[in-house]
Amino acid sequence: MNQRIAKLLSDFGFFMFGRFYGSLGYPSPLYIASKKLYSQPDKMKIISEEIAKFMKGKKIDLVAGTAVSGTPLAMAVSLASQKPFVYIRYKKESGFQTRPVLEGLYRKGERVLVVDDGIGSGGTKEQFIKKLYRKGLIVKDVLVLYDAGVEKLPYYKEKGIKIHSFVKHNDLVHYMEEHGYISKELAGQMHDFWKNLREWQKDEKRWKQFVALAKSEGFDNQ
Repeated sequence: MNQRIAKLLSDFGFFMFGRFYGSLGYPSPLYIASKKLYSQPDKMKIISEEIAKFMKGKKIDLVAGTAVSGTPLAMAVSLASQKPFVYIRYKKESGFQTRPVLEGLYRKGERVLVVDDGIGSGGTKEQFIKKLYRKGLIVKDVLVLYDAGVEKLPYYKEKGIKIHSFVKHNDLVHYMEEHGYISKELAGQMHDFWKNLREWQKDEKRWKQFVALAKSEGFDNQ
């Protein structure tokens, strides 16, 4: 775990606790407030510097970030690493249909580092990577600030794509408990969630208790 990033994210309040619905397809006890983070240039500078350190010595030609959260992060990393930045925008066509367009300067065969704020099962990033592949680019590494620790889709293994993270779920929870950001009780419930995911999805009482505990510790984010 990257201690510098763990402290920065914990100090900032990057993680909100409660009951949230996102790309995982089921409720999660944690939400990543990356859009607020991107309004803090001093913190973005630290994060982009750490990612640039990670990139040293690796064969990386381009940096790309998923829409929407990964795009500003990728741009900051591009400035810190002096590596070109590409992104995908969606061009409106007839009716409600859109077509993905890769913007930026690139050549077929170049290797891309995909960066993003976090990853769950990896479904959103899988679709993004497939679009890069269709443009003739190569992705072998994905770097995220936070890894939820859930089982990744088999696509990454099939393509030989490595997923790197600065903080993993259990390590982060330990860190936040040890440094007084959250109570031992809240940390215990966060650990239990991923360990007993199916039970949590069926237990409304458990969710209500968790949300009440989170609110009592200042995470009133519903």
